[in-house]
Amino acid sequence: MAWIEKRGGQYRVYARTIDGKKNYEPFANQQDAELFIAFIKACGWETALASVRREPETSQAVLPARAHLLTSKRGESNPGTPTPVGPQRVLPQRMDAPAPTELRPAGITVGDLLRRHAAALTDVEPATITQYEGYARDYVDPYFGDLDAGYVIGQPHPNADGTCALAVTQWRAWLGEQPVITPRGTHTGRTLSKKSIQNIMSCVSAAYKVAMADDFCRLVDRNPFQGKSNKVKGQDTTERTFLTPSHVHAMHESLLPDYQLMFMFLTLTGLRWSEFAGLRVRDVCLDPQDVRAYLDVKVGVQRIQGGVLTLGRLKSQAARRRLTLPESLVEPLRVLVAGKDGDDTVFTSPQGKPLHHSNVCREIDRAIARARAAGQEIPYFRPHALRHTCAAWLLSAGRTLYQVSKQLGHETEATTGRYYGHLLPQNRDENADTLDAMIGKEWAMAEHCRAVVKITGADLDLPELGNKDLDAFETEAA
Repeated sequence: MAWIEKRGGQYRVYARTIDGKKNYEPFANQQDAELFIAFIKACGWETALASVRREPETSQAVLPARAHLLTSKRGESNPGTPTPVGPQRVLPQRMDAPAPTELRPAGITVGDLLRRHAAALTDVEPATITQYEGYARDYVDPYFGDLDAGYVIGQPHPNADGTCALAVTQWRAWLGEQPVITPRGTHTGRTLSKKSIQNIMSCVSAAYKVAMADDFCRLVDRNPFQGKSNKVKGQDTTERTFLTPSHVHAMHESLLPDYQLMFMFLTLTGLRWSEFAGLRVRDVCLDPQDVRAYLDVKVGVQRIQGGVLTLGRLKSQAARRRLTLPESLVEPLRVLVAGKDGDDTVFTSPQGKPLHHSNVCREIDRAIARARAAGQEIPYFRPHALRHTCAAWLLSAGRTLYQVSKQLGHETEATTGRYYGHLLPQNRDENADTLDAMIGKEWAMAEHCRAVVKITGADLDLPELGNKDLDAFETEAA
């Protein structure tokens, strides 16, 4: 017996095996799930599961109709792009169409070029290589398929119409519709963020750059991905949750005692979850000479293949930082680390095991429910909201973007301004007050000098000029 259950953005097909064990396989849409159930009825769970997870070159012989099972996320508008449903995917056949005569083939697919680049990296963590291989499997192969890397163009071109050439700009638009895929191959129900798309495109661009610079085996003569990542610029308008001091006090009272110090520590330091969960006893100095108590942020927890948690050094120089500890945390931390070895983590589960994000989230949810039952209006939030709260409190108290960026471990204060600059509306008021002070309070515009600018019909026929147009005009005039 098999059935479908919708969990978040997944359609899970559940089935019980002969021994009574309950198993499931996730799909991106209901149509794929229903087709998989039909296949289970025809040949059984084990055969059906093996077929959708088998290598491309052998799976088609076992399941000729698999192309119908791996339907496109966008429907018939792109029938060659399969929806990821497991660890292995069937590559779309892109080379059936004629190749552009203006382009030189590289003899390697886009996905294999990226994997070749990842395998040659020597100065990165194994988790980074695994991540790059995941990019190739989940977001490069399903779109470019068996297309030769030399037949990728930067943007659509008339000469490429009717050929197998694919444009990077169209791939980027496709990425914007794709779900986040976990290392296990399951969908989270969320689509890729702009930052994730930028990371994927930058990774492929780096692979092309290396392939261009190889003196002994120059694979490609150009990089169609360069400049196409569209880095995130300007003010980030993502809605974030910020807790007020009253929210924090109410949550502290509602949490179980084992989680109260964790909660306050995250709020008062602004550490990322991985930095917090990986903080070691030897990275905390509670009795230094001539300076206040501090902690060194140098490592973080990362989840490698198989779900195993391991410590890793922080890659960014800005992320490796020293933070002065608020006095309210010093004595509670002294009690917490008493009797621990230097390599032990500061914070653990109530049972003394490594922290898991999901367990802490579960306790936060319960505390929110308890606080709401007591009449407190607490917004729903995840642990990362405490980092946002720390930044908001510092900025509202008058700390500069530079100071906050050092606390949070951002590369530049521009990054901090992009995320939290909207919390500083008083800056505009201070600018106006400064300009007023330069001329003195005794000056005031006469009432008769105030005029209302009216737009005539002829003015309305003129094209509008944006700020960039005005800047260009002033530059030419100068």
